[in-house]
Amino acid sequence: MVYEDEIPKELNEGRIYTSKDLMYFVTFHDVKIISEDTSQFYESETEKYKVIKIIEGYVHGSEKGNCYAIPGYKQKIYIVQKAY
Repeated sequence: MVYEDEIPKELNEGRIYTSKDLMYFVTFHDVKIISEDTSQFYESETEKYKVIKIIEGYVHGSEKGNCYAIPGYKQKIYIVQKAY
């Protein structure tokens, strides 16, 4: 069970967060996270990540590779990398 106070309300550029923070944030908010060096976030308090950049824009893509998904709203995209 996840408690509301465990879910970050926002991520800030330049700050460091745990893998658990990022996992909860992306699960409960309509955002995208791009990681430069990790394929999956775990419920770990020891793995740390730094938010390198935040971009807000229209995310273009495709649905199952055969149709263009037209974005109807802006989304935030967070770029993170491991903090050593």
